[in-house]
Order: sequence, then structure tokens, then C-alpha cells
Amino acid sequence: LTFACQGMGVYLLGVAEGTIRGEEFRDNIFQFACQTVFAMLAYFVAIGLTVHTGKQLGQFVGGSGVPEMKCELGGVHLVGLLDIRVLAGKVVGLACCIGAGLPVGSEGPFVHLSACVSHNLMLAIPVFQGMLSNRKLRHMSLSAMVAVGVACT
Repeated sequence: LTFACQGMGVYLLGVAEGTIRGEEFRDNIFQFACQTVFAMLAYFVAIGLTVHTGKQLGQFVGGSGVPEMKCELGGVHLVGLLDIRVLAGKVVGLACCIGAGLPVGSEGPFVHLSACVSHNLMLAIPVFQGMLSNRKLRHMSLSAMVAVGVACT
């Protein structure tokens, strides 16, 4: 909305100075109106997905995920923290929020996402399933994925 207001001010100034003709002004107003409507629609979709599906997907979908990962790496196992539903919800919610231009930090969710990916790969690929039963190897892989999440932002 701020972008549209700033753009309208620039175009109104251009019309007043005579550098923009009436037809161009109408086309630009329509363009800014469409951008404003789509931006607000993206805001509502992001907020709706984040709020509505958070209760259905799990309690760990909302928030950054860094405090939960600190608990997990500290030895407190939180059931459902690294679930595939949490991964899907966080990916969709983060993509919508960042795409809509909401002022959200991406480092915390990327840390949680990378740990979820690591855990789900350990569940799915038979070569890595031995890492789940060994607490030390599981802790090392989660620590490495947390570092990957920090590095990718």
C-alpha cells in the first residue's frame, strides 16, 4: 500500500509538470490499482494460511523455530517439532509472507526448515535411518542443518 501511495504521488507530480499525458496516467493508475489489489490479496492469503492452518498443522508452525531448536539440541525432545506437516506449513507460510512483503525475518524459519528437511530425509532414506537411533549422530546432523539454515539467509 505504501508503494502504491508513493507511486501515485510520483505520477501526480509528473502530470502536474506535464511530463505524463492523460492516457499514460490512466494506464499507470490502473497498473498501480492492480498492484495494490494483488499485494493486499497476498497479505490476506499469507495471514489466513498462517493463522488458520497453524492449529491444524501443529503447534510448531508459527514462530521462528529457533527456541524450539535450542531445546531439541539441548536434549529436550519436542514431539512433532520436525514433522513433515510442520515443514509443509512453514514453507508455504514463509513463501507467502515474504512474497507479500511482510516484514518477517527469514533466518529463524530457515533454521527450522533445514532441521525438518534433515529429519525427514533421515526417516525416508534407508542409508540415514541409523542416524535416528544413535543420539550422538542425530544431534550432530541437526547441528549441521541448523548451521545450514543460518548460512542460507
